[in-house]
Amino acid sequence: MPVHCTVLPDQGLALVAWEGSVTCSDIKGCLSLFKGQPIDRYGKLFNLGHAQLVLSPIDIDAIAHCLRRYCTKPFPGPIALAVHNSNSLDMGILLK
Repeated sequence: MPVHCTVLPDQGLALVAWEGSVTCSDIKGCLSLFKGQPIDRYGKLFNLGHAQLVLSPIDIDAIAHCLRRYCTKPFPGPIALAVHNSNSLDMGILLK
């Protein structure tokens, strides 16, 4: 699962692009790359156009819990998921 992460402070964006199969541990590992960076208020775009989410129901619940916790922070930045196939779209809707 190759992952590409970029933070653009001037635009207030954090971009992540995945390729191949993406698991819950892949997502956790990617998010750990952002630790220590002031990106809470940035917009976040997760590009899954060349990826397929491989998540169990427990994984979906865990990620959804983290997203809800993130949204309780003061002034959280927006989160967007860009998907290409119907499986990733279904998973993205479940996370939302």
